[in-house]
Amino acid sequence: MSMNTSTSSNNLIQLGYNNMSDYEQKGSATINLGYSSRKVARRLINICFSGEDSISFKSVKLVAVPFNRSYETKIHRLQNQGLKKLKVTNNTVSGVSTTKQNAILTTSIPYSTGWHLTVDGKATPTQKVNTGFVGASVKGGTHRIKLTYETPGLAVGKWLTRIGGVIFIGIFLAETVLVILRKRRPDNQRKRH
Repeated sequence: MSMNTSTSSNNLIQLGYNNMSDYEQKGSATINLGYSSRKVARRLINICFSGEDSISFKSVKLVAVPFNRSYETKIHRLQNQGLKKLKVTNNTVSGVSTTKQNAILTTSIPYSTGWHLTVDGKATPTQKVNTGFVGASVKGGTHRIKLTYETPGLAVGKWLTRIGGVIFIGIFLAETVLVILRKRRPDNQRKRH
């Protein structure tokens, strides 16, 4: 399905059910056709379907969101609530959060159980926000936020590697001692005869 206006276009693709590696049935979709101004108002949206014999809809909605002064004020307020003194390294994101009321920390970091959050040095649970990103509930006020990533299972893997190394060294030493003892044993038996 493709949608076109005088100033923009967008596509929605539903792969066939026989496409085993990428098939995911779409029961609903939101299609963004970008911004429009009063100078270039959109009066017509063309929707074209290709590759289908029949299509049915339970409902179709066209939503136009006005971006007026109120919208801009809310957006600026949200932007000002973002982390200040932001520092990003390979596996850490930190900064200072200041809000007047309780809020949801929202990131663009893909959600994984490997992300761990501390707020003012105290462990705080993370949650999935906006369908698939790392987020958390944060109380109002000023807080030091630190997100640290550790690959899930890495600590267990390190311990298993250490244990395996100790076992390997133990077996190697035991085998070495046995070889030495075997070499000495025939010499001891010859001296006795």
